[in-house]
Amino acid sequence: MSQVIDQLKSQNSEIRKLVAEVDRNVSQNDASKTATSVAALAKAVSGHGDAEQTKLYPEMQKLAKDRKLADLSEAAKMFSQNQSQISGALAAFSKRLEAKKIDGDGLKQGWASISGVLTSRLEAEEASLFPMYEAAAAKAG
Repeated sequence: MSQVIDQLKSQNSEIRKLVAEVDRNVSQNDASKTATSVAALAKAVSGHGDAEQTKLYPEMQKLAKDRKLADLSEAAKMFSQNQSQISGALAAFSKRLEAKKIDGDGLKQGWASISGVLTSRLEAEEASLFPMYEAAAAKAG
């Protein structure tokens, strides 16, 4: 396994821990703790996205070009766009929490939506994106 994938998987583990922390805070209706934990999560997701944008996707595009792998190139583009959308939605949710513009049912509904998308994203990375990259990298030698 490559160092990049190791780093991203480690970040995924940290993100999952932060998601669980937000879940606990939301279930306890603690807006203050939720805001703090969502801000930490947004920072972690942003850092994860930066690592993907600067390390993984450029390498995937290079492999795709060198080996004429259109599916690898498309996967990199799709995951990149999706990562940007998730980071943006999470940052906006965090700002609304900090400004105390969301609480109660809005908090629970908003968090349920974001956590579902984020959790699905992490699963998709580990089930398809990372293995796809590793297979192409292994064939490249």
